[in-house]
Amino acid sequence: MTGPADAVIWSLARQCRPGDVLVVGVGTPIALAAGLLARELLVPDLTLIASSAVQPPLHDIAVSMVDPTYIPRQATAVLGHTEVLDLIGRGGITLQFVSPAEVDGTGALNTTRVRAPDGTDRRLPGALALPDVAVLVGRLVAYRIGHSKRFLPAKVHHVTGAAGRVTRVVTEAAEFAVGPDRARIIALQPGHDLDQVRAATGFDFTGIPDTAPDLTAEARQLLDTAIDRHHLRDLESRDGRPAARARLQALTAQETTR
Repeated sequence: MTGPADAVIWSLARQCRPGDVLVVGVGTPIALAAGLLARELLVPDLTLIASSAVQPPLHDIAVSMVDPTYIPRQATAVLGHTEVLDLIGRGGITLQFVSPAEVDGTGALNTTRVRAPDGTDRRLPGALALPDVAVLVGRLVAYRIGHSKRFLPAKVHHVTGAAGRVTRVVTEAAEFAVGPDRARIIALQPGHDLDQVRAATGFDFTGIPDTAPDLTAEARQLLDTAIDRHHLRDLESRDGRPAARARLQALTAQETTR
């Protein structure tokens, strides 16, 4: 059985299309793993930009998390901040994976603030360049390990940037097409059923879902032996984060003693 993080990574990888230019941000091991996996197995001509580094080689993502200089040193090129913004402004980025606090069925996302249990607003790290990027990137795919009304509310508590820019939502349980029209379920992840997903989703949706394909043996081997041997993908999982953080700290300690 594919684990929750693996299911999300494989679903994200399958969002990539021939000729895509995919950008992934800092501190998103799932997005980076999905991009590397897609380029190796599904879309050989995929251009991957990790932060500002163009076409980093296939590598264990633990290496780049322990040594932030690794990707820039090994990449084909490193773009300056102005060059990245210029590329985005010219429509050169066709795909981005984002992990917001909330996303709803209209494709609106929230990285700004959420409602705390006591009714007060809790501020989040913020939008960074997302309001501009969301309008200019070809396709915006939101993802999250887990599947809950907290992540998928009927309506986001705050709209970050332009509304309706997210086109797909991927969780450990399902894949949705979202936008100004009503949300539609595309697929159920293996081991999940429609009633379970509907009960855990805050927005209404239509559709008769397919079953998302399970991770292939080749993809699983590549993910576990070349891309993420230390399972740092679990840093983006509430349940797996403590153990993954301990593994990362141990790797960092080993690196500093060399």
